[in-house]
Amino acid sequence: MFSLPLSNRLILFISLIILLSVDDIPVAVAQNPKYSIYEQYGVLFCTGETEVALQNNKGAEKLIRNDMDTAIAVFSKGLQHAPLFYPFLYNIGIAYMRKREFDSARVYLEKAMHIVTENKKIYITEFLNFFI
Repeated sequence: MFSLPLSNRLILFISLIILLSVDDIPVAVAQNPKYSIYEQYGVLFCTGETEVALQNNKGAEKLIRNDMDTAIAVFSKGLQHAPLFYPFLYNIGIAYMRKREFDSARVYLEKAMHIVTENKKIYITEFLNFFI
């Protein structure tokens, strides 16, 4: 049976994840008749003009621009008012991962995973978080 060394398997796996997670086309994650949550560049955005949607989109823009500290501050402030809002939890987890603060990332991604179990990317992200 053919077997690759662990380091090569991780590199291959991470490459596959990056390939699957880079989206140029927004994909709807959740929606109702009024609002929707969509993914762009691996970050969750919201439609609508609610306070939480605007707060999330502000943090998501910072996350896309690689301003991790500001993004984390924005999401943390949002979580004080909406502690179970899935985009806040997911996006702050992604921000911590990009800062390589994996323990903090795991906390938020696991919370997000329990709220929206249908998002398969979060399971992959958690898997990577475990091995890195």
